[in-house]
Amino acid sequence: MANDENDLSSVEEKYFKRKNKELMEKLAAKKKEKPRPSPVTGEAMIPEIMFGVVIDRCPTSRGIWLDAGELEMLMAAGIKEHDERSNWVKRLFKRK
Repeated sequence: MANDENDLSSVEEKYFKRKNKELMEKLAAKKKEKPRPSPVTGEAMIPEIMFGVVIDRCPTSRGIWLDAGELEMLMAAGIKEHDERSNWVKRLFKRK
């Protein structure tokens, strides 16, 4: 039984390492692109990862810009990860 748990843990560890690497590559590619100007302030927006989706956020207004299909991906991810302690909509629009 302990071997099965170790094998599962190893598989899980590899999975998350691969997913993290993919997300970091997406973020690096997004950062190489010319930053989009914020529609509110005109300053360069900053790419962030939320639920595996790279979004653009204005550092001053905290407004976000989504590319085609990203809202649907965020909604699907939010439904999968929803629980009473974590409201993805509040996380998306929170001010720092």
